[in-house]
Amino acid sequence: MGLARLGAFERMRMAGMTFFHTYFVRADGAQDESLHFHELVHVIQWRLLGGDKFLAFYAADLERFGYRKSPLERMAFNLQKRFEREAQPFSVEATCQRLVAEGRHRPERGAGRPHEQL
Repeated sequence: MGLARLGAFERMRMAGMTFFHTYFVRADGAQDESLHFHELVHVIQWRLLGGDKFLAFYAADLERFGYRKSPLERMAFNLQKRFEREAQPFSVEATCQRLVAEGRHRPERGAGRPHEQL
């Protein structure tokens, strides 16, 4: 696995980063509720997939698709958009469980499908 894109990922000015059940945000994003939501989606993804699978999928998909188009990031960004536009609360955990069960975290199993039905 070449992981050439990880160099670009490493140099990105990230607003936040998640590692297992802990996430970190930059000081200038600390008040951004939407950013916290996005990182909490990753906490759920870590838990559902387990650390080994999450890291393997995330790294391989960064290489293959880049950051914004990687399936786990697309899932988090699309759920973040839903959070921003909907006043009605929804179960993020149940939604992530359904998407993972459908294989939406994997490009060959449907991650390329539109996520409008999130």
